[in-house]
Amino acid sequence: MYASPDRIAHILEKLGKSKAAAYVREKLPKGNKPRSGDLGEILATQYIDECTEYDVPIRRLRWKDHREMAMRGDDVIGIGSAEVDLPIRFIKSETKSRLALSTAVVLEARLALNDNGGLVRLSPDADTRT
Repeated sequence: MYASPDRIAHILEKLGKSKAAAYVREKLPKGNKPRSGDLGEILATQYIDECTEYDVPIRRLRWKDHREMAMRGDDVIGIGSAEVDLPIRFIKSETKSRLALSTAVVLEARLALNDNGGLVRLSPDADTRT
C-alpha cells in the first residue's frame, strides 16, 4: 500500500507546494481497495515497460473517471517493436489486488483477458474485429 493522500499532501504543504497538495487531495484515491488496485497497475506497467520487449506508451491511471473507481478495460497494453515485414505485436495485462491469490482470482483475470476475443480493446466503443 502506498502513502495516504493526506500524508503526501501534508509533506507537499510543508515544502511550500500548496497547489500540488490540493491536487493530491482531490485526485488520489482514499480507500484501500482502489489504492491497492492502482498500485498493481503501476507495478505491472513498470515491469512490462522495463523487463520485457514491449513498450507501454499510455499510462492509463492519468485518465481515471473518479479517484475511487477502478479503470475500465485492459489494465496495461504494451506494444512490441515491429521488425521489418512483421506485424506489430501487443501484450495486454490484467492486474488483481487481493489478500490471497486464489484459483478464482486467476480465473477472473483469465476471463478478463479473453474478453473481446482476446483482442486489445482500443476504446470502449471501438470494434476491433475488423
